[in-house]
Amino acid sequence: MNNTLHGIFNKDANWKKVALPAAALAAAVGLAGCEDNAARTVSHNLSTAADNFEVQREVVFYNGITGQFFATVEGRCSIEVDGSDNQLEVTCKHGAEDYRKHFLGLSDNVTYFAMQKDGVDVSEYHTRVMFRPQGFIPDIDFQADGSELIEAVTPDGSASPNYEINTPN
Repeated sequence: MNNTLHGIFNKDANWKKVALPAAALAAAVGLAGCEDNAARTVSHNLSTAADNFEVQREVVFYNGITGQFFATVEGRCSIEVDGSDNQLEVTCKHGAEDYRKHFLGLSDNVTYFAMQKDGVDVSEYHTRVMFRPQGFIPDIDFQADGSELIEAVTPDGSASPNYEINTPN
């Protein structure tokens, strides 16, 4: 039993198990403390919900010169204004595996309205923090032409079907 207790309380072996969750908790508490009123907390939580496709929205585009609405995007949408490209990016989830991204260039005469269609239950007291561990593992796509993998190439870059590649044994 003494060996078991020694293993549990061995600071050299377990410091990583305690330090990482403690640091994550301290960071979450520190970030949550940055919100100074209920409206900001609710706004943050609504934005987090929308970025996770939990908010039904209608985005309407309006031409200020003609006075006409000329496009509408509806769905569970996340909205991002890209100031460097002067465009609005709307990413929507339309089904289990159906995602669509829409772009609209903003100008002096084009603007948009984004309306939340339904209420969403979010906290006014607790800031929502999302942690998605599966996001750390990249989804890698490999693209190659099979003939490029099979065809031998000489050191000068010209193709040679009779060129042999020698590998050390």
